Amino acid sequence: MRKVYRVTAEGRRVLAEWLRRPVVPHVERNELLLKLFFGARVGPEASLEHVECSRAEAEGLLAALRLIDEDLRRSFEGHPELPYWHLSIRAGLLGLEAHLRWCDEAQEALQRLAHTKDSKKEGRVG
Repeated sequence: MRKVYRVTAEGRRVLAEWLRRPVVPHVERNELLLKLFFGARVGPEASLEHVECSRAEAEGLLAALRLIDEDLRRSFEGHPELPYWHLSIRAGLLGLEAHLRWCDEAQEALQRLAHTKDSKKEGRVG
């Protein structure tokens, strides 16, 4: 037997009230950036591994979010709330794409640092 739940009139009123309130600023805590900030203490190899793991996770999330977006567009074409749903998804897509671009830059920089470190160990510079 399936139970069907519905939002009450009071619940809709409270939701509408909450939707009109100003957004509370979000303070993001990012463990990856904290570890990178102190990365010189462990060397570029450990930091590079963290960035590579973050990149793989972001690629998976991006693929999943793209599928969700496609499914919503197909399943709810013409639905009056679809443009709002798409705005939320688009923010996630753009954020993940930007993170992947940053991962590329971070990987290149950390690889240069690792190369420089290895060159110095071998008595070479540059």
